[in-house]
Amino acid sequence: MSLGATAIAPRRASGGPFVSGTYDVDWDADFDRDDFGEPHIVGAHPTVNFFPSRLGCRACGLRLNGLDELLAAGIARSWQMEDVDTDALLAAYQDEWADFEP
Repeated sequence: MSLGATAIAPRRASGGPFVSGTYDVDWDADFDRDDFGEPHIVGAHPTVNFFPSRLGCRACGLRLNGLDELLAAGIARSWQMEDVDTDALLAAYQDEWADFEP
């Protein structure tokens, strides 16, 4: 995702801007009600917030490192990601918690 990056590094045939950073996932429960009106969880969906740390552009060679440079260039401090691959997130969590023993 390159939110805001295209304003300072236009996309070209040789590639455009790319942003790297970290992300945070919050899982939100999906509820339904049973025949007696009692709520119960029927699933969950992720809310993923991305925190950029670097930007690079293959087309023009621009490199920004660190939050100060990104903010100075007008890049947002964070943003909520859309169209997240829930299956990939679940697989990552399963790998992370595979060795967990309560």
